[in-house]
Amino acid sequence: MPGTLSVVAGHLKDSYDLAPCLTIGRGKDNLVVLADPKASRHYAMIRYLGDGRYYLMDTGSANGTLLNDRLVLTPSPLHDGDEVRIGSHRLRVHLTAEEASASARDEAEGEDVTVVTMGVPE
Repeated sequence: MPGTLSVVAGHLKDSYDLAPCLTIGRGKDNLVVLADPKASRHYAMIRYLGDGRYYLMDTGSANGTLLNDRLVLTPSPLHDGDEVRIGSHRLRVHLTAEEASASARDEAEGEDVTVVTMGVPE
C-alpha cells in the first residue's frame, strides 16, 4: 500500500493515496483538485521515481509551492511528515516504512539526485 497525503488545512477530502504521479491543481484533470480560484490549473506534482522516493515539483504555478515553508525550485525529495503548502491548502506526507527507509538511507548517504525532466503526463 502506498503512502498518503493527508489534509491539514483546506477544503479537500481527508487523504489521497500517493500514486506514481499525483497531480495537484485547480484543473479537473488533476488527481487532487483545489477549489481555489487563485490556484493554477496545474500547480504541483508528486512523482515516484525508480530510486524508491517521492519527489515534489512545482509545475509552473504563479504563487509557488512550499515544502516545509521553503519554496520548491527544483524537484525535492519527500520525507515522512513533510508539509506541502499550496495556497491556503496544507497537506502532510505520510510514507510507508519502506518508502521512509529508502528516503532516510539516501539522505544518510548524502546522495545527490539530479532529475532531468519531470513533465506533466498527457
